[in-house]
Amino acid sequence: MIRDFQIALFRLRDYGKLLRRSLGRFIAFCLMLSMFTWLAIYVIPVGSAWIRVGGVRHFLDEHIPDFTLENGKLSMPKGLHLEGADYYIDINTSPENKINLDAQETRTLMALKTIVLLGDADQLIMQSEGTGIGSRYQQIRFNEISGYLNKDVLLSLTRYLYVPMVLVGIFLFFVTLIGFFFFNMVEALLGLIIARVLRVPLRYGESYRLAAYARATSTILVGLINLAGFDTELLLYPALVLDLFIFYRALQAGLVRDEEAESAQSARELSIRTAPRDAAETASDGLTNAEAQDTDTEPARRAEVSAEKREDAADNMPDAAENSEPHTSESGEPEPQDAALPDGGAEEADKSTREDITPSDGWSF
Repeated sequence: MIRDFQIALFRLRDYGKLLRRSLGRFIAFCLMLSMFTWLAIYVIPVGSAWIRVGGVRHFLDEHIPDFTLENGKLSMPKGLHLEGADYYIDINTSPENKINLDAQETRTLMALKTIVLLGDADQLIMQSEGTGIGSRYQQIRFNEISGYLNKDVLLSLTRYLYVPMVLVGIFLFFVTLIGFFFFNMVEALLGLIIARVLRVPLRYGESYRLAAYARATSTILVGLINLAGFDTELLLYPALVLDLFIFYRALQAGLVRDEEAESAQSARELSIRTAPRDAAETASDGLTNAEAQDTDTEPARRAEVSAEKREDAADNMPDAAENSEPHTSESGEPEPQDAALPDGGAEEADKSTREDITPSDGWSF
């Protein structure tokens, strides 16, 4: 998982590797990013405030004066006034004080402050989100509350706040997670448009994964800025622009090169597979051609050999005729042949008469 964060934050050229991660690993990555957002925006600020004030009970005991709520009327003799950079609390139960929501001062106050709490003897006006004039607020009328309530009872109820706070925290985590996946769908659609412009073949599922990994940088930056105490509501659109820029650079630096490398690798593998076959086919073709040439020239060679044999036979025929004539003596009668010698005996006799010729006579055979 740490390896995935390193690639997502610092190594855009390796984004192609992230697309080959398993589905479970991708979901775990999204859970980690959502958890970081949840911790940075909700848990850590609330927890730090909790520690700073010493808990809810200590905060109420120190800042809320004695009060009594009975018969639909609130009585707080000392009143309560707290004001900060983003909150304003003022409770005054004197008979002459009445809250007027249409007053310009009240409307301006609700427009400037995030948290506003105003109270008189009859009602309590609470605003939890400053959205300008006409912002949302909640009105509580004391005549609708039956029973009795004072400061001691309120402090005793704080021990029941822990379980609701944990449940609210879990609910906010799932809201953050759902928001992450939904916003990622929008970025994935925009990423497909960028991929079409770059002519990179990218499916929606791959674009969705790539958008999630591209959001790592902006998510961490926004969380750190929120932890530093700055308002992050206006960072939505800059974060979107940053995510799409990282998406674009990842397509250029990583996926395009990966496709080129895969194409080159495929071409090399194809050439390696086809080279031995081509060599074998070439050798086979050479042998076939040689055999064909031998087949074509074989009849001609045979004809030449036959002609040579006939010529030799024709040349030897006169010699054979001469040898076949009987030897005659000077008187014209045939010389008698030695009966003990077979045909060719005369040649043997000639050979025997040549035995007395030695190399010293100058002859050599």
